[in-house]
Amino acid sequence: MKKLLIGVVAGAAGIAAGYCIRKAQEEHKFDPIIDRANQLAAQAKKKAKDIADLAQNEAEYLKDRAEHLIGREKSKLTAATNNKVQKK
Repeated sequence: MKKLLIGVVAGAAGIAAGYCIRKAQEEHKFDPIIDRANQLAAQAKKKAKDIADLAQNEAEYLKDRAEHLIGREKSKLTAATNNKVQKK
């Protein structure tokens, strides 16, 4: 019997909480919270996109820099090899 009463009280509390939430929703009391959450989500999405773009730009720069340095070292090696061949 005690468990039944606890179940009824818990059920009534759940129904009352649901009613209060629904009433607050009808009165648009959650609109500022929802608007702020949407604003924060949009800001987070923009920052994530900015970070991804920055990372991509940095990767492209490093790739170009590596290609430049490799090309410079290859040309030095080619020049050194040509000098050795001409001296013989």
